[in-house]
Amino acid sequence: MSIFKDIFKRKTNASLDSLSFETARYCFKGEANDERTWFTPDGDAVSLCFCSDPPKLPREAHTGMELQEFYRGRVCNAQVTMFEFSLPRLADTTCIWTALKMQRKPHGMIYMGSLLIPFSAFWFIIKMQCDERGITGIREAALLLTAQQEGKVTITPDGKVAGDWNPDDQRHDEKFPDHPVSRLRREFGSIKETLRIHDPIKHEKRFDLPAA
Repeated sequence: MSIFKDIFKRKTNASLDSLSFETARYCFKGEANDERTWFTPDGDAVSLCFCSDPPKLPREAHTGMELQEFYRGRVCNAQVTMFEFSLPRLADTTCIWTALKMQRKPHGMIYMGSLLIPFSAFWFIIKMQCDERGITGIREAALLLTAQQEGKVTITPDGKVAGDWNPDDQRHDEKFPDHPVSRLRREFGSIKETLRIHDPIKHEKRFDLPAA
């Protein structure tokens, strides 16, 4: 029976050419193994990947929070933190946006963003990695000093920050445009706005995700 299933299995016409976003400002690096890679003007890598297998996502997730916990359990650990998760509706498709950060040795941070575009039988993912360069920790130090002066945070005896403290918040990006988290959001803002799904897969069945 499995032989007949393989014979009559419906082949998808999906490929890397089925999806696009604005890349005119980018420098094309190359394509291999269903992955295309570019570099942004700031030198950060952006890649588009295609997989012809069904997404390995929980079909029993009924809410965005359940899906977020699924992701958190798979990607987060003592070194990796997920600081953003959402289900944006883009190009008539519910997508999964995640943003992670991790400590880079010997110093600095690495910020990673991914936008998963899931169909029922295949999926695409757009990924980007932004490394902290030069003198590190400037954004955090400046914001911490301001927060202390305004009485919004205190430093506990064991050296931890207590209070209203989130240096990765988007409201700070304009003040620190060169910071990796600012670069990450800026580029993905453009990607999300210009994302397009083309024929012949435009009307293919999407993966059933919870409402945002």
